[in-house]
Amino acid sequence: MILVDDDRLVGGGALRTVEDSGVAAVRAGTEPLIPFPASAVLISPFIYFTAFGFTLACVLATYALANRGFVAIVPR
Repeated sequence: MILVDDDRLVGGGALRTVEDSGVAAVRAGTEPLIPFPASAVLISPFIYFTAFGFTLACVLATYALANRGFVAIVPR
């Protein structure tokens, strides 16, 4: 089963696009929407922590379901 949290994953992708558009703006000689130090400090950690939190929630949910007998964890 594949679980997808659309809001956070799409939101993280949108923020990454804003960050990358800042690089393109600098190359074009214009001012980016969010200047570089702020974009790197605000956007990148948000994306990584969101992905980590989503993965951790999936792992914890799997163990909780296994402990309740809904799924079986089969050793290799």
